[in-house]
Amino acid sequence: MNIHQLNMQFNAEEDRILLRLSTTAGEEYRFHLTRRFVKKLWPVLMQLLETDFKVRAPEKAYAAKDMISFERERALSKADFSTEYRSKQEVVHPLGETYALLTKLNVAHHSEGGIKLAFFTSQGKGIEFGADSSFLHIFCDLLHKVVVKSEWDLFPESASVLRKTGQGSASKVLH
Repeated sequence: MNIHQLNMQFNAEEDRILLRLSTTAGEEYRFHLTRRFVKKLWPVLMQLLETDFKVRAPEKAYAAKDMISFERERALSKADFSTEYRSKQEVVHPLGETYALLTKLNVAHHSEGGIKLAFFTSQGKGIEFGADSSFLHIFCDLLHKVVVKSEWDLFPESASVLRKTGQGSASKVLH
């Protein structure tokens, strides 16, 4: 299964990230991501990027962090962030039209590089798809931006950057 588009938004009322994945086969999957799930997901994604790079370029493993940073910049420069996420008119929702709560991630590495990701609910329903490093970088970038906006404080380095640039909120509203 191939991912055509993805979209992430923060829902402050529910304190969750809304993730939508549309496939090239005309399916759309809708998931809720909790702070707890993202907190566990983020280090896995970072490890996936590093492991994937080392599998693809073992001779450059010593420079993995720098090379991953370079790959990230290249992937983000080629990504189309200007096209709005579009749900097709006749889209199929295999898990239903409501958002399902993600509770599990499965990962498998291909020996020649590339990754198979699977997101599941507690009922075992979900989506499984192949991902390359470009997809992972784009997914991580979107997730990072949404988490920073959520003020979940999962990325302390981002909060200080936002304060310095004046992008952080001056006050917080407690629910």
